[in-house]
Amino acid sequence: MTISLKEKLNSKTALIIIIGAFCVGLFNEGVCAIAGVILSIFLIIKLFRSNRIIIEKSIDSVTVFAVSFGFLIVSLWGYDKFNSILGFIKFFPLLLFWLIICNDGKERCDKAFCVIPYTGAVMTLISLPLSFISSLKEYFSVKGRLSGFFQYPSTFALFLIIGIIIIACDGKYNAVKIAVATILMLGIFLSGSRSSFVVFALCVIGIVVISENKKLKLTVLSIFIILVAVAVIIHFAAGKSSPFTRFLSISASSATLKGRLLYMKDAIKYIIKHPFGIGYMGYYFAQGSFQTGLYANTYVHNELLQIMLDVGWLPGLAVTVCVVKALFSRRILPYKKLIILAVFLHSMLDFDLQYLVIGFIALMCLYEGENNIEFKANSASKVLLSATLAVISVLGLYLGASSLMYQFGKSDLAVKISKYNTMAQLDFLRDGDDIEKLNGIADTVIKNNKYVSNAY
Repeated sequence: MTISLKEKLNSKTALIIIIGAFCVGLFNEGVCAIAGVILSIFLIIKLFRSNRIIIEKSIDSVTVFAVSFGFLIVSLWGYDKFNSILGFIKFFPLLLFWLIICNDGKERCDKAFCVIPYTGAVMTLISLPLSFISSLKEYFSVKGRLSGFFQYPSTFALFLIIGIIIIACDGKYNAVKIAVATILMLGIFLSGSRSSFVVFALCVIGIVVISENKKLKLTVLSIFIILVAVAVIIHFAAGKSSPFTRFLSISASSATLKGRLLYMKDAIKYIIKHPFGIGYMGYYFAQGSFQTGLYANTYVHNELLQIMLDVGWLPGLAVTVCVVKALFSRRILPYKKLIILAVFLHSMLDFDLQYLVIGFIALMCLYEGENNIEFKANSASKVLLSATLAVISVLGLYLGASSLMYQFGKSDLAVKISKYNTMAQLDFLRDGDDIEKLNGIADTVIKNNKYVSNAY
């Protein structure tokens, strides 16, 4: 894994990870739509240059196709028509990214891992001072907890954990790596994510077990112990909690944990009744009809359950099979298995895979680079694939633009782009005072989504 910086940046996969991480981790649907266009262009260029498409013959490929196109299929009966199709646009880049790494090969894919620790370190160093500027802190911290460019502390911490695993399992020991590892660990502590701390502590144990460089793994363990000791001293000296010391309040009886377990319990009962999924954002609109507690969530805070809610049992089962297969595969290196385990455990209490960069990294770990199927491309197939990707790209930019306008607080522009944007229409229902106009908006919303109680 000792690779020059020039070689790292020559990998398209590496650039996708770097840029995607700084673009809110590719969380927002509109940003994902733009990413889809860029990845489509990369794939088309690769197709015309090589005159072939390579796909790994594995359950992983089947799963990526099933999840990606599952969103499109479920849109036929999804609870919200606009958001169901938007879900397909959001997660379609996962399939494009998988095809890109399959066609770039294992060597290029492996090179991309090397940029993750440095990306996380740079992100931490940039976002930390910006989080203290009053006009910018809402973009880089949440209630004082560092969130990086992900704008969510927990998933930001997971990205840093992945970086530490990579750098600690790299055989070469030097001062730069120790500095990067220290910055990454500092970022994890400053995120104040308790679930991330538990996963990180388990990963440190994993690093001690699998890392072949004794000096490197002992250094990582020492830095971790020192930071824990400093946090304990600060906590008792200050007499109050802070993001840096928040992990000390970890408890099986915490309100946050109890709340998330309640979300999952309610969701499981609903999943049993809906084996084919309810579409992207369906959970958000339907939860009022089955919840046994007082809460309002966009996601269920468990990605396996979220996949089953969105696209059904079968894709959720396929994802589980992929994870289990990878953990027992002799073809996947130990550090990749540790990353897969970290992502899986962390996502059981959060919505990490809504950030496509985390999904991309998981796919890189799953990719074995063997048993490939090669499809020769003639002129007709090139035109057909290019036209299909062009149509999806145009649809994505259309729906993504409406979604972005809503997220920017421009609901009027969002509705002008697409009157079926339910979330933007709800803003008008809440804030409007023209009864006749409100009735028209309500009719549009109900046609698109019968689960919006406000429209009735």
